[in-house]
Amino acid sequence: MREMSRHSAAAVSLLREKVKPVKEVVAAKLDALLAGLDAEKFAVREKSSRELVALADAAEPRLRGALLAAPGLEVKRQVEDALARIEAGRLRPERAIEVLEKIGDDAAVKLLRDLTGGMRGAARTSDAAGALARLARRK
Repeated sequence: MREMSRHSAAAVSLLREKVKPVKEVVAAKLDALLAGLDAEKFAVREKSSRELVALADAAEPRLRGALLAAPGLEVKRQVEDALARIEAGRLRPERAIEVLEKIGDDAAVKLLRDLTGGMRGAARTSDAAGALARLARRK
């Protein structure tokens, strides 16, 4: 992170390619994937789980909602596993936002603003908004 901060222009350029705003996902797609977690066939359950994890922040609110609906034991296990895998994959975007905040120049701020345009309620969107707020308080 320190090395990236020292080479701010290159770091912002790289992060612009790698870290994107979280896109909304059609509710029907999420519903189908959640239903797939309760499928009889193992392959269908695994495919649904992988796709939900790949959607990461876009799927997380629906996964948390599914837990509140008191699902069966298998669905609960699948949802908890997907949430754990999403959480584990969150470190890189969090660190990227940290680097952008540390750089704090116009290009970094622009990328942070772009990230705040992502899906509401997504961790990456909220993290970017928090970084912008902290930068504003420092100035």
